[in-house]
Amino acid sequence: MRNAKKRTENEKLPELKSTAAVPVFTKRMAAISRSFEKLKKAADGLARQRSYSALLLSDDFRELERSPFATQHGGDFRAFLEFSTKLSAQLHQTSKAASFDAKKFGDLMKELAQNCTRCHEQFRN
Repeated sequence: MRNAKKRTENEKLPELKSTAAVPVFTKRMAAISRSFEKLKKAADGLARQRSYSALLLSDDFRELERSPFATQHGGDFRAFLEFSTKLSAQLHQTSKAASFDAKKFGDLMKELAQNCTRCHEQFRN
């Protein structure tokens, strides 16, 4: 580097940050992804685990809906998000029902995954 400033031995270096700042939207999407994976694993497990995992997923979608990023984007993005929030709430209700309907639960999981895929195809990156 031709124009680089030479530092003296006693000159203090700038403080380096140990981590990069991650946008709230990115954090929320990562939380949704983790919760969805946990729910898939819990689908065949105990009702308590399944219900708790479904509740976490539903909460993650509701929190994403309240984020500044989501409130700034309307139209199709908002529709995808609202539908995913609705599906995740239905998953929670289905998971904690007295008589668990595995087919309905599986259909809701599939529909949610498809909705996420369609949204990602249109808006990701």
